[in-house]
Amino acid sequence: AQASQGSTPAQKTDPRLWDLTAPLALEHLASALQSDITSPASRWLDFEWIDNELEQDHDSVVYRENLADMVWSELQASDFNMEIASGYLEWAGLGNMCLVCEPTSTGPEWKGLDFTAVPIRQVVFEEDSRGGVLRFWRHLRWTASQIVHHCEREKDGNGKPKYPAPEKYKKLAEVPGEAATKYDVAFCVYRRPEIPEEPQGEAAEEMRPFGCCYYTMEDSERLGEEGGYYRMPAVVGRFQKRPGTSWGFGRGHIARAQVKGLN
Repeated sequence: AQASQGSTPAQKTDPRLWDLTAPLALEHLASALQSDITSPASRWLDFEWIDNELEQDHDSVVYRENLADMVWSELQASDFNMEIASGYLEWAGLGNMCLVCEPTSTGPEWKGLDFTAVPIRQVVFEEDSRGGVLRFWRHLRWTASQIVHHCEREKDGNGKPKYPAPEKYKKLAEVPGEAATKYDVAFCVYRRPEIPEEPQGEAAEEMRPFGCCYYTMEDSERLGEEGGYYRMPAVVGRFQKRPGTSWGFGRGHIARAQVKGLN
């Protein structure tokens, strides 16, 4: 019962599902999309100079190829293939996919990339003038223990948390009966208009073009440090984008009536 309460509707078994044609078709379509677009078995990524003169210069081409090799190696070493496989299921079925990419460490030591396929039901975003993501929100449900862990995972030189968690959630985390209670938390990424879009060299997180933070939705209290990105880390892919809407149109929208009637 405890596990069932903490699961999402997509994880629960639906007793009304009698025919497996649609779920299997979705899995086959998602698998085919991954094999054709981002196959783990073959290299699908490469770069090309926009400037034709650079594309004809030997040293520039060598630099470009080395850069592409580095990016490809980082992708293969990360969890990209696993997360994009999950994303394709929502992309084909619900018409939308959200993928977030960020470094596994914000410190000076590079530790690779971390990808997350975000459930589309948790996503709210605002488009820029070109249809990209300008502002991004993710609705999370965290326990008090998760909130405390997020806030206090970074320690100072004395072993004390750099950013103490709110006292309210620290007290709730110590109450045994509150262990399974979840609270609404939002993760937000936003453009900092006062900072140039192309910073020169390496910049501290507070001086990067995009800022990010977690906050509680009940009392709008920030959780932990404000972070930063050089680029918007969230990408929202639309399967078929119809005019006048920010969202895509997937195969599931077409098949839903037939699947419901058949079951």
